[in-house]
Amino acid sequence: MAENKLDKLLRIEKKKLMMELEDGSSILNESIMIVDDDESVVKSLEFIFKDKYQVFSCYSGIEAVNIYKKHKDKISAILLDIKMDKKDGIEIYKELKKINQAIPIIFNTAYPGEYKPLDLLQELHPFGYIIKGTDPAILYESITSAIEYYNLIKDKDRLNEKLKEAVFDLKQLHKSSQNINSIDNQKKLYNEIISQIRSIFHCKYIFFFSFNNYLWKMIKCNLSKNNKTLMIIMELAEIILPEIEKSRKILTLDDIIRIYPEKNIKPFKKFYSFITNLSFLPIIIKNNLHGVILLINSKSERNTEDIHSYVLKTLTNHISISLNNILMTDEKIKNKELLAIGRTVTMIIHDMRNPIHVIKGYIQLMEMDNDFDNPEYFSEISQEVIRISNMMDELSEFVKKGSSKINLIKGNLDSIIKIYINKIKSEFLKNRITIKSNLKLNITCLIDKEKFHRILQNIMNNAGTAMKKSGEIIISTKKLKHFAEISITDNGPGMDENVKKNIFEPFFSNRNSNGLGLGMYIVNQMVLQHRGTIDVESKKNHGTTFIIRLPLKEQ
Repeated sequence: MAENKLDKLLRIEKKKLMMELEDGSSILNESIMIVDDDESVVKSLEFIFKDKYQVFSCYSGIEAVNIYKKHKDKISAILLDIKMDKKDGIEIYKELKKINQAIPIIFNTAYPGEYKPLDLLQELHPFGYIIKGTDPAILYESITSAIEYYNLIKDKDRLNEKLKEAVFDLKQLHKSSQNINSIDNQKKLYNEIISQIRSIFHCKYIFFFSFNNYLWKMIKCNLSKNNKTLMIIMELAEIILPEIEKSRKILTLDDIIRIYPEKNIKPFKKFYSFITNLSFLPIIIKNNLHGVILLINSKSERNTEDIHSYVLKTLTNHISISLNNILMTDEKIKNKELLAIGRTVTMIIHDMRNPIHVIKGYIQLMEMDNDFDNPEYFSEISQEVIRISNMMDELSEFVKKGSSKINLIKGNLDSIIKIYINKIKSEFLKNRITIKSNLKLNITCLIDKEKFHRILQNIMNNAGTAMKKSGEIIISTKKLKHFAEISITDNGPGMDENVKKNIFEPFFSNRNSNGLGLGMYIVNQMVLQHRGTIDVESKKNHGTTFIIRLPLKEQ
């Protein structure tokens, strides 16, 4: 079939336009809609545009409205005939503009006299007006300009939406910061943080992990202890928290995938089924890592935006500042209270020492006199005087607040524990309490032998008292990454939650105690002097375990 003049002209123009594109213009991935009831016109226009744009062709105004409703998110410009059967282009223009006021529409007509361009422009404000048969290059330029205009409008709308979101987030941040900074209690602070994070990021799961002497501990979350999800998240945290320890930076799911490439991704496969996004937020106080907040499955769609990152960082800073203020305030209050108590205690101890020594002296003299009918009374009195003397020693240690000089020298941990066990084993056997050991470490720690024996003495004496002269104590050691761990376990009656919670507080004592409630407080102070940690695990009627961790090397 011979090529007619129109087809030849269109082919030449198309070739010329494609050459211009190859010389520097970028091919756009856009869609346009052509509306005309003349099939030959539609086909001709398709031929011009099909290699650059996806073309939606319509042969009536009604069809055009229906197609645009369906594909309006794809279409960036419309070329619209004016004179058509049933509904003309002006009616269709008005209907399309009701659907999307911003869409650029160019009128394309063969009847310039009937539809005056100036009148149409003043009344309807179309993007352009073209007479059919116009140079295809001009047609091409008009459509390209319309698409660029429409993209600018969409970009402006997106920026406006982002600006609204940013303003909203910053208002929320300001409100949250005010609420967080007004809290003066750690427990209340953690609850307030969960509340504020939920209001800003709408997270499904929120976790708090504290970091102390290279040890991680989960201290708060919004899941029950028996929830299966908790176990999965804890496993994830166990893998990722060491990375936070190294980087001290916010980590997201993308960061984790980058850190653990495909060959090492196995540990995370189980998490992908329910984790859509996450953020690990480090809490830094005075350049030290205090802990981490873990946010999982935020409903916000702005997780990768700069403003989201800014809000995360700013909120984390406010949490760090608030937590630091609370810790400092608590420490000041505690120090002030202890100082006041200490002054009083020092005077009492000074006044009591002389009468105690006098009583001891007279008891010794009376024990040497055989005229008394009940000499065993002297033994009982002596033991009570010794107990009072021990209480005074505890008070003296309390007044020092653990700040008495510590002499840390290299020592074999197991050897030091064995020496103490051999020293007290016979005394415990008198009360039918056996001491077993499971000592496996042959390592050197920095340790004050005398103070460490005091630590063991207080813990084991408490165990002996709790077991009421019958039971078993097991001492074991094991090596961790940065620490040597010492466990002291008894099969006594255990502790209730209140005792366990307050065991290391000064002057806290349960009903069975004969002391002042300072023993475990002093133990805690001595462990801290060793740059270590101490924890207790206990259940009522299931025994008690004290866990001491001492650094393998000086931190």
